[in-house]
Amino acid sequence: MKGILLCVMLVLSIIGYAQGGTGADSYEDFDCSSGTILFRESFGGDFVSNPEIGPALPASSSITLKNSRGGMPGYNGYLITKKAVVRRQNGSYPPHVYAGWYADFGDHTYPDDMTRGYFMQVDLESTAQTFYKVRVDGLCENTNLYFSFYGRPANYRVDAPIDLSIMDVDGNVLKKGLFTIDCNKNEWQQFGIPFTVPLGTTSIVYSVYSSAGSNGGDFCLDDIEIRLCTPPVEVNSPEDSLCMGSNYTLEAKMNDVGSLIEPITYTWYKNDTKNYNNEGWIKVGTGEKLPLKNITHKEDGYYKVIATSVGVEGEYSMCGSFSDIFPVMAKECKSDTVVYDTICYGATYTFEGDVLDKSGAYEKILKNVEGNDSTVILQLTVLDPIHTDVQETICNGTSYMFGYKQLTQPGIYTETFPSVSGCDSVVTLELTVTDGYTVELEEVIERGEFYQLGDELLTRSGVYERRFTSVGGCDSVVKLTLTVLGDAQTNLQETICEGEYYQFGQEKLTKSGVYTKTFTGVSGGDSTVTLELTVAYPSEMILKDTLKNGNVYQLNGFNLYNLTNGESKYMLRLENQYGCDSVVTLYLYVDNIREYLPIIPAEYMSPDGNGIRDTWEVENLNTYPQFIVRIYNRFGKLLAEYLNDYPGWDATYMGHPVPSEDYWYEISIEGSDKEYVGHFTVLRR
Repeated sequence: MKGILLCVMLVLSIIGYAQGGTGADSYEDFDCSSGTILFRESFGGDFVSNPEIGPALPASSSITLKNSRGGMPGYNGYLITKKAVVRRQNGSYPPHVYAGWYADFGDHTYPDDMTRGYFMQVDLESTAQTFYKVRVDGLCENTNLYFSFYGRPANYRVDAPIDLSIMDVDGNVLKKGLFTIDCNKNEWQQFGIPFTVPLGTTSIVYSVYSSAGSNGGDFCLDDIEIRLCTPPVEVNSPEDSLCMGSNYTLEAKMNDVGSLIEPITYTWYKNDTKNYNNEGWIKVGTGEKLPLKNITHKEDGYYKVIATSVGVEGEYSMCGSFSDIFPVMAKECKSDTVVYDTICYGATYTFEGDVLDKSGAYEKILKNVEGNDSTVILQLTVLDPIHTDVQETICNGTSYMFGYKQLTQPGIYTETFPSVSGCDSVVTLELTVTDGYTVELEEVIERGEFYQLGDELLTRSGVYERRFTSVGGCDSVVKLTLTVLGDAQTNLQETICEGEYYQFGQEKLTKSGVYTKTFTGVSGGDSTVTLELTVAYPSEMILKDTLKNGNVYQLNGFNLYNLTNGESKYMLRLENQYGCDSVVTLYLYVDNIREYLPIIPAEYMSPDGNGIRDTWEVENLNTYPQFIVRIYNRFGKLLAEYLNDYPGWDATYMGHPVPSEDYWYEISIEGSDKEYVGHFTVLRR
């Protein structure tokens, strides 16, 4: 049910005390006013289709006031309504509007929306009255709770005194709060007290009443709550009844996971009644989303979702994090037309003059071309933006493609991508760049022993340089100088480039020459090593050559691009046979440079096996002799790479089909300074 409208401001202190030796005897210092809802009396009226005046409260609420169904609360009476009613007096005087009453405001549950949500409006007289009383079972011992209600004044002449009492099932008061609703504060305010459930207690009686009464102290009451000190679960509950045969997806989300271990496990429950204890709840699904397809009256009922740590399926209890109970009701939409549409979060949808920004079913009666009434139902879904966090690591000297950016530096980057639905998908990338490293080793072994370097077993003196892949996936260079003792004489010949050095024992040699050193092994045997070291200097040479029918010139693994017809002079720095610099002066004559067709990447592909656009094609690409094609997903992850041969991407990654969405490409052509970057769409039907 949906609430008593209560206009009150707290001007008296909250008083907590114990009776019978149970409960807390001092004011607790915690505030869980936004925690998980264990119990809520909102008085109903959750749908636009509900009438403006709601039904009387059931007998279980123990209310002592009289219900007024005539459209206004009478003396010591109450009204369940969507909109504040101005009291009219009857008697010897003609009916008139009582000037001291506030009007034209709605309930607290749905602020700024007077089409949904009931509250209780009370005309309080001088006698003591009980406004609401309920027993709550299934509580957990030694848990911290917050008992509260929302109130506001109904008139601006007299304040209204309100008592909040927490009792055990025998009527012993465990804690009490005394409040005053200030008649000058015409707004909804929350009043409440914290409470710790005593050991041995699982049931309490929660009462909202007035022990003093106050003639003219009229007020409104709504959202009588008990909250648990755990983060709540939010759900996109429907704002109105759902049309028969339509689809709706319930989605759960926690903004604060508290002590839970992610990823969160969500378990959905359904009940035929709005029951705040554990009776009648049946599990209907797990996961962040609960799809309701082809809706019928079988989906009618009340729903709740429980959040637990990863791998733990939530059982119904009143000790954890869960959502408030919300209704789902189906209705027969007698219409000529049902329109399904979606918009992105933050956008609006105009429906026959109404500007909409919330999910729900909206109905309009129009005139068709024959002049007859035609009902149009709009099922509007508002799509939330997608937020994704990605962590990636690359090696120093490589790059990471993130959208249209080629990243080489570590940091945190954010990009907004269009999703398949057309709404924004925000991706935050944390990029780490790992350096490779070089290790220099100097080792001495005895004759007959061996030294293991990677998969090799070395038995001879010499300098060994090997490249390994480190734990981080980047290159690691190990340079080993190995000396084998026990031989009377070992001769070595080595060459280094100018500016480098050779490690010979403890010496670093930088000049050509013959060096001799005697090493002593662990067994005491001597070994003499003679090193003939040559320092190679940069060399110079002149070359002349001709290139016909091409636009790339290759020389010892070095490529020249962007060539023009005729003779040109190039100064090249290459490596000679010793691995040292060699300066080459090249006179190159170019004749008839080959012209290439433009590259045209396809805008989409549909891998359905029908032979039409089953692969992503790049027109004219294979007319180029050398190229690289890279394909990424929207998070910048490399899915495919092709070098000099492109058969067409089949929309798979590691043998598995990729989903329907946008993908990014990067095409580099050898011999051209142009790079092609863009995106295309994978459509699966």
